[in-house]
Amino acid sequence: RFFPAPLLPPWVESRLFPLLQAGEARLEHLTLSGTLRDLENLGRPEHEDALSLSVACRRFVVSGGGIPYPFRNVSARVRYEKGDLVIADLTGRLNESLLREGRLEVADVQHERPLWDILVDGDFDLQTLKEHKEIVFLPPDVLRTLDRVGPVAGRLSCRTWFRYEPEWPFPRTRKGLFLLRDCWIRQPELHLPLLLDSAEIQIFEESENRFRASGAWGRSRFEADGTFGGGDSGYSLRS
Repeated sequence: RFFPAPLLPPWVESRLFPLLQAGEARLEHLTLSGTLRDLENLGRPEHEDALSLSVACRRFVVSGGGIPYPFRNVSARVRYEKGDLVIADLTGRLNESLLREGRLEVADVQHERPLWDILVDGDFDLQTLKEHKEIVFLPPDVLRTLDRVGPVAGRLSCRTWFRYEPEWPFPRTRKGLFLLRDCWIRQPELHLPLLLDSAEIQIFEESENRFRASGAWGRSRFEADGTFGGGDSGYSLRS
């Protein structure tokens, strides 16, 4: 609501702006340059160099668009230059979940299929994440698994980078560290509740991924560690 409508692609106004229900925005920088034809066609890729701007956003409420619960106290710095959109220093709260740092980079945003890079750093309530599964960056097979999982409880801390390229069916994790603690999961296939005292998962784009965990399945205690996603995937389980 703080960008004039013709400046950016239609999806920014039709999909992004309706989510911003309240907040403060301060225009820090705006430059328009070029011919009259350039300025009349700012929303077209061939004229993307004619505009640069920076906007500071504070205390926004983000809701709607299928979001079950609103994100509150959302702050960020939005920059647009030479066709690239960057949302940096993104913070906010979702119930008992905290986004410490988020960053969204959209290269060639004026084009039909831009390139996305996403950073997520935060501490989240697992049940809240499950209820928001349709808006997080998860592949279809993971979403189907979440649909089969019953009640969950616990915390997830993570710092992870995602990338989405036009030819990919879903975003990929480039690098990530996921820490689970005090997690309780009930899934029909497990028959008994699964309790994770702690678990650590490390994701690497170009090498094998690692995990280690400790907890209990029913009355049986266990410890596990291993690798996956590489040529030598394997694990060890101790009880």
